[in-house]
Amino acid sequence: MSESGTDMNNLIVKGCFTCDFKHSLDPKKRLTIPSEWREYIGESKEVFILPNTKLGCLRVFTGKEMDARLSALLKVKLSDSRANNYARVIAENSQKTKWDSQGRIRIKDKLLNLADLDNDVIFVGTLNCFELWNPKALAKFREEEAPSLDEALEELGI
Repeated sequence: MSESGTDMNNLIVKGCFTCDFKHSLDPKKRLTIPSEWREYIGESKEVFILPNTKLGCLRVFTGKEMDARLSALLKVKLSDSRANNYARVIAENSQKTKWDSQGRIRIKDKLLNLADLDNDVIFVGTLNCFELWNPKALAKFREEEAPSLDEALEELGI
């Protein structure tokens, strides 16, 4: 156990999404998930895609990660109109999909358009999920908003 109480061996075995990769949409608008990330996602081959409208990218979660995040929402009462409105907005603006035998996913046009993805796509690991970025939007974000690596490490106490 570390000082934080985390079993570090378990954390390393669990894996996470690291690095970044550049891929392009094929003529059928499919993206190939990097093979090392497919290994982490596992045999379910299922991912959940949700736009990050504040940043202008798409977030891609494993099915298991999204199950954990949505478990409370799935238990709301039918009479809870506010929670059901939130669920509706999330559901209509997201996509659950599996990759094919070559590791490709087809993202719905609505989501591709929200993130302005039309050719080149940058995959960015964010530990518990990964993001899909338009290269120009990512460059602008990195220049204007993203902290430096040193700032991030210091802020998080790593």
